[in-house]
Amino acid sequence: MARNRMIKPDFWEDEKIGELNHRQRLLFIGMWNHADDEGLIRAKAEYLKSMIFVYDDFLIEKTEEDINQLAKLELIFLYSGTLNQRYAYVINFRKHQKIDRPQKSKLPPPSIQNNKVKDMYYARGSYLCYLCELPVNMMDSLNICQSMAPSIDHIIPKVKGGSDYPTNIACAHISCNKSKGNLTLKEFKERISSKSSSSNDSSSDSLSGSVTKEKVKEKVKEKEKQTKENPPPYLGDQSSKITELAKQLARLSSAYPKNGHKDFNVNGLIQELVNKKIHPQAIFVALSSLAKRWTLTGDDVVKNPRGYVWAIINTTSGNYYEREHTAASQKFKNIEMPGELLRGEE
Repeated sequence: MARNRMIKPDFWEDEKIGELNHRQRLLFIGMWNHADDEGLIRAKAEYLKSMIFVYDDFLIEKTEEDINQLAKLELIFLYSGTLNQRYAYVINFRKHQKIDRPQKSKLPPPSIQNNKVKDMYYARGSYLCYLCELPVNMMDSLNICQSMAPSIDHIIPKVKGGSDYPTNIACAHISCNKSKGNLTLKEFKERISSKSSSSNDSSSDSLSGSVTKEKVKEKVKEKEKQTKENPPPYLGDQSSKITELAKQLARLSSAYPKNGHKDFNVNGLIQELVNKKIHPQAIFVALSSLAKRWTLTGDDVVKNPRGYVWAIINTTSGNYYEREHTAASQKFKNIEMPGELLRGEE
């Protein structure tokens, strides 16, 4: 059954939408109308063409191509359900659609046992833990550190009636996930709030000797101030580019001070990335993306600039090191060894 859906003005400015042709945009919007309140819909080309393009005469293969293009741009996620039927999940559906009285879905949800489904949910959450709002470490997908690695969490635990449907799934650190346990999100926040209140009541006794929390905060602020005044560390061939980006971001963060952006310490973040041995090219790409977002929108739509940068770093840094290693290995293979080394000493 088709439903009323909303199209926000931002839709027409989205870069991914700009990569779609007119028919693909219409297909995407039509999928909203025919998707259920979870954002799930049957993804067979014949079905979508008959529901959306009732009066249009073109080959089914065109609709199949359009579906694959939407999936390629990560606007929808394709998955298989019972009897190997194909379904699609409209990513970020509930982020853009306000549903007053949501109805239960009759379609199967994507299986959270599937690694591709997990990666889709991590990306949907901008690689941030929804409980502490800090970035997850995608480089630690094997859970070596056992804390910052990503995991799938049920907002309402299954033991309390929660489901595997997209509206009940979120990205969380493994450590945060364990801390939440079988609590609902509301119960977890209430517990954190009560702990925070009791901690504030005993703040005067929390640090021994003459060192107080206020003095610690002063030292931290002084260190941040010194870092802001110093230029970013040398980063090889990317050094000059990153230095210019740091200046640009400093100006932009002052221009858009909402959500604490005025205090965003870009040089401190760069120093932290260098200390973590992040690839310079990955740093440049992440900072460029942040600067572009601020420059194009003229607004602070990136509410957590530090988390935004780390999210990009976590998905790109390893790729650059891998490329360098591959190039070096190939270069080594191409070296012509002296004949006596190949034959051995006689």
